[in-house]
Amino acid sequence: MTLNDKVKALHSLGDIILRETKSPQSKLFWEVLNSANIYNPWFTPEFCNYSITSIASQWLNSSALNQWINQYPQSHFSPNVSNRVGVVMAGNVPFVGFHDML
Repeated sequence: MTLNDKVKALHSLGDIILRETKSPQSKLFWEVLNSANIYNPWFTPEFCNYSITSIASQWLNSSALNQWINQYPQSHFSPNVSNRVGVVMAGNVPFVGFHDML
């Protein structure tokens, strides 16, 4: 998968998230947000929706992604060796670890 393919895939993910957050028919999406609140009362559906909508609109678009990756040498995106990496993400704010994953 090329870097351009990855940008397109992340942009598509952003489009899907934004479509789901705006659609009243997205029953499963809202069930997931409500279940987060069951496990952590601080994660209100409204706050979770705000967090994921902000990520989708501000980070998961081609312009923002390209601006971000253009700050790094292209060699960073096509390593000679592939490694497995474990990431331990914070969980105190909904979707706070998304940036670590991205």
